[in-house]
Amino acid sequence: MAIDVLPYPLLDINPPISGAFFNTSPVYNKYKFLGDCGRDFRCLIYYVYSGYTASPRQDCYKSLHTLLESYGFNSISYITFNYDCYLENSMKSLKKKFKYIHSNFNTESIETLLDGGVPIIKLHGSLSWEHGSNDSIIQYENLKQVKPNYYNSEWTQPAIIPPTIFKQEINDDSRAADHLTRVILHQWKAAITILKNANKIIFVGYSFPPADYHSKRIFQIGSMLRKKNNRGVIKILDCIGPKDKDKKRIDLLRNIFGNDTDIKLQKNFKELVKNEEFQKFLKE
Repeated sequence: MAIDVLPYPLLDINPPISGAFFNTSPVYNKYKFLGDCGRDFRCLIYYVYSGYTASPRQDCYKSLHTLLESYGFNSISYITFNYDCYLENSMKSLKKKFKYIHSNFNTESIETLLDGGVPIIKLHGSLSWEHGSNDSIIQYENLKQVKPNYYNSEWTQPAIIPPTIFKQEINDDSRAADHLTRVILHQWKAAITILKNANKIIFVGYSFPPADYHSKRIFQIGSMLRKKNNRGVIKILDCIGPKDKDKKRIDLLRNIFGNDTDIKLQKNFKELVKNEEFQKFLKE
């Protein structure tokens, strides 16, 4: 695959916080290496994931959401680590529309999060979110894909963060005034609110990578808050891969959610909505 790498040999943000200005000095400053890595990463994600096409046959996301709606659930939410917009695209023609979580939302209110649409919480950002040189974030619900543009000081890029162990966007106090930091932090806070109020969780294709401590932690916090509020035992259905070991997976989930967690495992996402055990899980 050929990638048209955008030229930014001298372009750099200095300092990398709100009110940033561009430094075009021939002398690289201390942010140059990390800045170039971040730009390369965003370009790669854009070229790999922005040109998606809907499946002409089965759309698993659409089938899942349609089934959940048919059971009368009025508090459906999605939490995803993906940058792409496959999930959003699958919901465009459905009765209840999706919505993004903005930085001005009250993330502690489950009513606010659920009002007016099905929340899609994107913990690593999205290719449909635009981060501009004026430190603004635009979340395009028409699913416009944001192409990185670093040709001049009026730059734009997708508002995404790398899936790294140390997520500086949510851990670096010096970035507190940065708009990207606020938007990403709102995703994580909203996810905890959703999880602590959820009675059922369906995992699809999430492997709980050992290196991603923060991701594991939000599920642990949500579980602890549920128990603190006496919300009862949570029910989990995990759609795992064909090579995953059942016992190992159940042990991992109980380590996160507690030994009293009601856990069911299924395989093959394409067949999930047709599975009788899955439909039984939804009825319980």
